[in-house]
Amino acid sequence: MPLTTYYFEGLDFAVATTLYTDALMSVVAPDGYYSGGGIVRRQVNGLLLTAVTCPGCFITCGDPQGNAVVSLGSDVGRMELKVDSGSAIGLMMIEFSPGLKPTKLTWSIESGVSDSVGLYSSQVEGFVTGFVGSEAGGITNIAGSGGVAFPGFDYNWNSTSLSWEQSTAYTIPAFSAGGCTLVPSTSNMKECYLPIPITVANSIVTITIENCLTTPEWTVDIPCSRALTPALPSTAVQANPTAACAASITTTIYRGKVSTAVEIGVDDWVFSDNTGSTKLDDGVYGVTVTVPTAGQVAVEVSNGVVLSISDPCGD
Repeated sequence: MPLTTYYFEGLDFAVATTLYTDALMSVVAPDGYYSGGGIVRRQVNGLLLTAVTCPGCFITCGDPQGNAVVSLGSDVGRMELKVDSGSAIGLMMIEFSPGLKPTKLTWSIESGVSDSVGLYSSQVEGFVTGFVGSEAGGITNIAGSGGVAFPGFDYNWNSTSLSWEQSTAYTIPAFSAGGCTLVPSTSNMKECYLPIPITVANSIVTITIENCLTTPEWTVDIPCSRALTPALPSTAVQANPTAACAASITTTIYRGKVSTAVEIGVDDWVFSDNTGSTKLDDGVYGVTVTVPTAGQVAVEVSNGVVLSISDPCGD
């Protein structure tokens, strides 16, 4: 995150009441989180809240800090870190590998949108939600957590030691069958991708990861945001593949890459804008592609994720 000069009354940021952007202290700094001297304080409505010691808990996206977040030091409970999204406007595509134990990743943007459910697309399982990973510790797709809650702690990420540091007590509430999407205990769920739309440069994104069981095994990669390219020519949404093949190209769509396909593939996220702010509505779209065969194909979409792609229309 680029350094910026701010001003406050007195000599100690820890006891200051308000941050300003000018030396005359006539312009109050925007609401948000500010760090200095080994502490972090949040300003709300022009007033600074309680100082929190937070060594290295803010990280920058991409390599090296955004690629170094692992489960080391975490346990049952809730892990939280804050990420600077970078200077570009566009999509931040989080890559989350849950490992063999149920875990959940959610996110929120300061003064912006959020995902409190956990919405992912996996390279194998497709669209999945909630706690993901493998069935373990009595947690199953049929029973959820079986009425069991999980007492643990909050943890903050220390980007200096590259580990989690225990904070206050926190309990993960019990969740129903609809609160998880798990693979059998003998399987390992593939990487899950979560799209975060960044519409303001250097947005602060809070990443939250919840562990139900001890010794979690997840990893997460947090790249910087980038504008999605290229735009793919498309029809408006249609009711079925036949209609999608017959409809005229009138707009463009954008792909958030999950699959290994060159242009667009099953399990990819798809949007109507290049920041990923608006997922495509459920339905079928006629999309012009150039590979493997040039032409218009029918792309079926559900929950913003590609379910199927037809052969070129007319074949």
